Amino acid sequence: MLNLEHIASFLAVLRTRNFRAAAHERALSQATVTQHIQKLEAALNTRLIARSHSGCTPTPAGTALSPHAERQMADISIYRWEYNFRASTVMGMVGAGGIGFELMGSLRIMQYQDVSAILLVILVMVTLVDGFSSTLRKRFK
Repeated sequence: MLNLEHIASFLAVLRTRNFRAAAHERALSQATVTQHIQKLEAALNTRLIARSHSGCTPTPAGTALSPHAERQMADISIYRWEYNFRASTVMGMVGAGGIGFELMGSLRIMQYQDVSAILLVILVMVTLVDGFSSTLRKRFK
């Protein structure tokens, strides 16, 4: 079974081309990122990252896995955002502060999303804030 933490470390290494930089990006130790990559490579029974003194590059298997891994992380990010948003709405926490919190959490969680998805989240959140503000204005007139 593939572990999301291992996949996130794999994508970080691909982005940074360096285990140390990937560890820093993920706020993990370099040893932990190395273990994540090793476990992912063992689970898939193939080498994903070619390591050298000048940096890291994906192997052909790593290149083939990359778009699938990015899509999986994006799907998980969307699921987490929707779950967190629905949970906060049900609990009655969507207010001016709650929306700001949700927006920041969404942008942090959706780090693997493309810019258009993040802009969509911002548009939805601004629409909610605007609707919430107009409701407050009507209520307190």
